[in-house]
Amino acid sequence: MGYDVVIIGSGIGGLTAGAYLARDGVRPLVLEQHSQPGGYFTSFRRKGYLFDGGIQACEDGGMFLPMLKQLGVYETVAPIRSRFGIAMPDRFCKLEEIDDLENFYDGLMAAFPHERSGLQKIKRDAFDFCYLMRSMWKSPNPIFQSWGQVLRTTPGWLLNYGRDMGHFKKFVDLFETPVDEYLARYVSDSNLINFIAQIGYRGCPASFSMPFVYCLMDYYYPSRGGMQAVSDALAGVIEAGGGAVRCNTLVDEIMVEGGRAVGVRTSDGEEIQARVVINNGDAKRTYLEMLPGTAVPEDFRRRIAESRPSESGFLTYLGVDIPPEELPLNGCQHVVVLPGYKTSGYENIRDNKGLYDQALMMMSVPSLHDPTMAPLKKSVMVLQSVAVADYLNDWGLGKNGSRTKTYARNKDAVSKKMIAHAEKLIPGLSEKIEVCFTATPHTCRRYTLNSEGATVGWSYHPRDTFIAGMKGFAGAGMFTPVKNLYQVGHWALYPGGAPSGIMSGRIVSMLVRNRLRFGRV
Repeated sequence: MGYDVVIIGSGIGGLTAGAYLARDGVRPLVLEQHSQPGGYFTSFRRKGYLFDGGIQACEDGGMFLPMLKQLGVYETVAPIRSRFGIAMPDRFCKLEEIDDLENFYDGLMAAFPHERSGLQKIKRDAFDFCYLMRSMWKSPNPIFQSWGQVLRTTPGWLLNYGRDMGHFKKFVDLFETPVDEYLARYVSDSNLINFIAQIGYRGCPASFSMPFVYCLMDYYYPSRGGMQAVSDALAGVIEAGGGAVRCNTLVDEIMVEGGRAVGVRTSDGEEIQARVVINNGDAKRTYLEMLPGTAVPEDFRRRIAESRPSESGFLTYLGVDIPPEELPLNGCQHVVVLPGYKTSGYENIRDNKGLYDQALMMMSVPSLHDPTMAPLKKSVMVLQSVAVADYLNDWGLGKNGSRTKTYARNKDAVSKKMIAHAEKLIPGLSEKIEVCFTATPHTCRRYTLNSEGATVGWSYHPRDTFIAGMKGFAGAGMFTPVKNLYQVGHWALYPGGAPSGIMSGRIVSMLVRNRLRFGRV
């Protein structure tokens, strides 16, 4: 069977694009190098426990839930709202509404009384940005709604949330200001700056870092099957519409003729022709290795090579002999753990042996949503922190990426620190662990092919990324120098992440569908 479009990679961007195209009568072929679709939206079993490989819940952002509904898989995935909490060194902040941010800042002012005046100003901006983010995400969206829905819902949105759009100018003004530089305008204590700035990725713009707490109130999780349920549902839409998802197939080359993408060549030498190619894979590998050198302008290639990917993650997967309902987490499925007020943040992240003594950690317990993910009366738990591939000399990997004793020792040391942080919330945890294994940035890279194990595409730091500012926010990264080749996923929009993948996949699907329909390829 011939296919109209070849999609490289089955992350959320590629699956979203493929599902919409298949729904609209276009035949897409999705090629995935891993043994199952999903990229970071995958789950796997280990000794009776079901773990999520990457993302632990999905932010809606006015995109995830409408996408599931439009594609007819909402009931299949049956998403449940996740509850987050923030465990500060001396208090627990449960996040239900934006006003719960008061408790967080009360804790900061108690810990840093000498910075109270500056914290009041920062707090005001944080609330403004949270209300703005809520307004933006609840706004009628013609990309994920029919025009009839947009017209019906716009008056109510204007009445309830329109006034909060007045903060948009401040949002734009701080769009390219890293949060640590923004914080330094009002406070001088480096521990305070690092404490707040670590809630997010290195160099995250203040516009996105400050309303991060609201983002945590907008996450959802499938009722059954872990995050893999999302990927499997979208793959089902593709196959039902006449497309296909082929795993264990690595694309080595994008074929170009006359400045146009005409198909792909796999690592087995198979050539697959297509009228359009959509790339959901790593941008660096794509432009520097998969495309002919003559197909990409030298300046473009140089900027790609010099731009940095985002940080990755270190994950500790635990199967524990504790019933989900007995975990003392205040009803929260996810807890952001901030172990101490004296933290180095992202300073010297590559060589700091004590980094994980105080580093932020997120604890996720998906079996609180779906008890079937663990054996009866037991729980699944995932601990994760920001990490980089070259930490302590590449984590101690040997030549050609061989896993050495040093690599194992470094992993074990970090994992033990994370478990100790979790045990402060769950006394006796370490004695109840039945399954324990870890993943480093090198693990993330091996399974997803993302450069340095990047978890959200390009760096969030506006001076390191490839597509910073409003240009990147507007989607410049979706368009490539090669005709009929598009980029989707977290490398396509700024800042990257799951909502960026969903948004880019939807937009590119509309562009490709219309170009095919009107013979513009």
